[in-house]
Amino acid sequence: MIKVPTPCKVANGTLQILAALHRWAGAVSLLLLLLLAISGVLLNHAVALGLDKRYVAAGWLLEWYGIEAVAPQAGFRLDDGWVSEIDGRVYLDRQPIADDAGELIGALRIGEVIAVAIHPGLLLLDVNGERIDLVPWPEIGPPVAVGTNEAGESLALYAGAAYRLTGDLLAWEAAGRVVIKPVTAELLDRDLAGRLAEIHRAQVLTWERALLELHAGRLFGRAGPWLADLAALAILLLAASGLWSWQARRKRQRELFG
Repeated sequence: MIKVPTPCKVANGTLQILAALHRWAGAVSLLLLLLLAISGVLLNHAVALGLDKRYVAAGWLLEWYGIEAVAPQAGFRLDDGWVSEIDGRVYLDRQPIADDAGELIGALRIGEVIAVAIHPGLLLLDVNGERIDLVPWPEIGPPVAVGTNEAGESLALYAGAAYRLTGDLLAWEAAGRVVIKPVTAELLDRDLAGRLAEIHRAQVLTWERALLELHAGRLFGRAGPWLADLAALAILLLAASGLWSWQARRKRQRELFG
């Protein structure tokens, strides 16, 4: 004799399946919603928490981003130090002195002032690396060469024409036919280059950026959009299974109790 499942057993089986789906959907959606909620709250207070200035030091996370330790090959030698550049960030020895500086054009020391030629202008520092001023380039644009006059007394540059820095270090003036002794890059000390590579790698990814990538799903690369879709699907499944289970229980109660 073939046993036909009773409606009660069929209903119980359906409810068990719905309950299992509901639990799994709840677990998945809860995890993803927690990530969104925690990262969102932290992003709202990123500046107050200093996350925009704190850098990620975890090697695995830097490797996940593809951030490698790239050592500078050359730099400009000063009397007692070096000026070099990695990915637009300029260093005085191991001290960062300018971000988003573009190409490092040259650097030299004149008396108690260190002059660093970068794309936005001439960066003037004291001997301790503290910023004094940034002097914009002449209207003709960034120089082709930067150096000193023949006597080595004042900074001069060539940008289609010769210019020199005024005595108050505030502006440029035409230098006529002054002969410029340009500074040239040299092979950077190997130990310093290696140390700079590690320092730069540890100052690329801020916690604010990492949290923003996590919140947007971009931290997971190509899988990010799929995870976002999974979160949306889990929430829809959670709502649908909960509603279906509730209706099935109500129907069963009506059948049992009239």
